[in-house]
Amino acid sequence: MTATPWGDPRDLHARTRPAADDGGTVRERVHAAMVTAVAERGYDAIREDDLAELAGVTRAAFDAEFDDRLGCFVATLEATLELAAAAATAAVRPEADWRARIELSFQALLEFVAAYPAAARLCLVDVYAAGPAAVAALDRRTRTVGRWAISTIEQSPERASMPRDIVRAAVGGVRHIVQARIMAGRTSELPGLAPALVDWLLTYRTPPVDLPPAIAGAPPPPEDVRDRRGLDRSSRVAALEESVVRMRDTAVRAYRAAPDWTRGVRDGLRALLEYLSTHPAEARLATEVVWAGPAVRARFDALAVGFAIQLAEGLRGRSPAPGLAAEAIGFSIATLIFERTTRQGPEQLEEIGPVATFVALAPAVGAIEACAVVE
Repeated sequence: MTATPWGDPRDLHARTRPAADDGGTVRERVHAAMVTAVAERGYDAIREDDLAELAGVTRAAFDAEFDDRLGCFVATLEATLELAAAAATAAVRPEADWRARIELSFQALLEFVAAYPAAARLCLVDVYAAGPAAVAALDRRTRTVGRWAISTIEQSPERASMPRDIVRAAVGGVRHIVQARIMAGRTSELPGLAPALVDWLLTYRTPPVDLPPAIAGAPPPPEDVRDRRGLDRSSRVAALEESVVRMRDTAVRAYRAAPDWTRGVRDGLRALLEYLSTHPAEARLATEVVWAGPAVRARFDALAVGFAIQLAEGLRGRSPAPGLAAEAIGFSIATLIFERTTRQGPEQLEEIGPVATFVALAPAVGAIEACAVVE
């Protein structure tokens, strides 16, 4: 059984009457059909006629609401995200302060994902199979979440004027944590992770000194990445895996050569970013992993955990969930690398080093000491 926000999809096969007869709408029934069909067969295997049949609506009714399969997918993604946002909003009490608003809304979002894992997978994993237009819709919503996070967090005096790069990285880290659990079939864990993830997010306070901007410019138009969906070819996958091993080993060597943990993290990140800057083809290849499919992405994540393990060493005794915090930090840094590379190119990636180092160290040593290490 595939649970969807629009009802039990088992009923879809039995519906033969017009949508209005059984209290549903054509759009809602097709949204449920899209979630179910993608979960069962994958996006590439479904057609408009399949969706209409599964939803129990005529092809004419389908065509009246959606331009094509892609339009239906994007509409389903947007409708799912709207329902998730509504659940988060409804969970917040009017009298809640800024921290409670974050805690309550975050808990509600992760409970929504756990309740509807197929719908969440459509939005955060299968979206890449649907192509750039669908990914652009997801990215727009992610930026909206980022703006909400900034406006809420800045109500805390210790977090006023928080640099956008830090918020962007942290939001990306959480998004990837959720994606990883979805791909592994472990969405039931997410509600239990909410308190620790909020605690990690709130370890960040505004840096006492200005950090150089890490990312500038607008996101590239969707057409710029359309050809990356061919990444599942075995030769490119093998090249990607070999490249990630070199990146990881470069960072770990620099980390181990440093005199202490904080400088090891800084030097490891510096070595990684310098490597990527001087090997731009490998940097671009690494950013294309999102288009390669869940299996390749899972292997990429597994190969990339080496540096996160080093992060966890310094977080023990300083974080109630050092493994989770290290994972979130690693994904946050990956977000910075991805955003910088796709917007401005990889040739000067070392420029994001100060922000990346702050993101890595601040949860363990605080904003003041993190900035001292950066400088």
